[in-house]
Amino acid sequence: MDVQKGVLVRINFIKKFAVNLLSSSKVWLYRSVFFVCLLVPIVFLGVMNYLHTNREITDSLFKQKKALAYLASSTIHERLDALVSLGISLANRPLLIEYVEKEDWSKATTLIDGFMQQFPDIDRMLLFDTDAIIKGVVPNIPEAIDQKRANREWYKQVKEHWMPCVSSVFQRGTLPRINVVSI
Repeated sequence: MDVQKGVLVRINFIKKFAVNLLSSSKVWLYRSVFFVCLLVPIVFLGVMNYLHTNREITDSLFKQKKALAYLASSTIHERLDALVSLGISLANRPLLIEYVEKEDWSKATTLIDGFMQQFPDIDRMLLFDTDAIIKGVVPNIPEAIDQKRANREWYKQVKEHWMPCVSSVFQRGTLPRINVVSI
């Protein structure tokens, strides 16, 4: 009997609460509180989902950019290594060594002109003496002959170690003034 009485009390409480909720002057307050209680978790979950998705997409993009940068770096490194090997191969040709030792710069220039035509990636080739004075240029640029380049960083490194050197990127002094790398 006590259980039935307790259930009836609860049901009466809910009925009175519902009647008060619908008929009282505070109906808008109750509805607003109810609406806010429903809305806050939905907004919170939406914001958290947005932040999580944004972070995931950003991380993914950074990983893609990092992989692309690594690929570009590796490709450039391999191409520069190949050009260094080409330069070493050319510098070790007995005929070129003979012309340079005899200071026959025109024959040496003709020899590197033929070599350069085989490799279109090479924009310009210069022959220097041991004092970094330009003695030959392919393609021919007469005003460049006898200019001294001893102040360049790459020349200092070559003279110190007598090993191939890849310079930093710099803007070429002659036309067209493009960014180049000296090897």
